[in-house]
Amino acid sequence: ASQGDSTKVDITIRDIYGDEVDDLLGLPGDIAASSFGKLIPTPHPPHAPADLASSLLDMVTQAIMQIASGFSARSGCKSLFFTGGFLRDNLPSVNKIAYFCELVGEKA
Repeated sequence: ASQGDSTKVDITIRDIYGDEVDDLLGLPGDIAASSFGKLIPTPHPPHAPADLASSLLDMVTQAIMQIASGFSARSGCKSLFFTGGFLRDNLPSVNKIAYFCELVGEKA
């Protein structure tokens, strides 16, 4: 996953809104609008396993972050702590969670 490029298989918000997405929405353009969205057209070109793994990692870490952020906001929590086997020796996931925390203004 760390060697893949999820933007080759995900439809990003830049794909939808163009290069001005940062100015229009205040979000980085490489965020997935539709995970695996570029796999739908047929026939589609073969995609590298690393790109598919990168997209899956983005989807999982975004979901983790959305759930954690929602519960954090609801409970008034000021910091998030992530633990467990999923993150042990898994630097790509740690980096993705840190990235999404920063996007939503959470401290992790």
